[in-house]
Amino acid sequence: MNSFPREDGASPRMAILKEYCPNQLSKFKKCLEENGGDENKCPKEKKRLNKCSAKAFRKVNNDLNYVF
Repeated sequence: MNSFPREDGASPRMAILKEYCPNQLSKFKKCLEENGGDENKCPKEKKRLNKCSAKAFRKVNNDLNYVF
């Protein structure tokens, strides 16, 4: 079994975000870079990413044929 840190670029979580939420992920990462990695300074971007990711993970988790 493979183990990945949550934010590792090769993790299943990040692959799903890149596939289903590319714009939200990009904007959130950009905001983090501009603010020294402080998520507290990116609430709007984080909220949008969280909203998209909830839908993406629900879809992936319910798809019996989804293969990572």
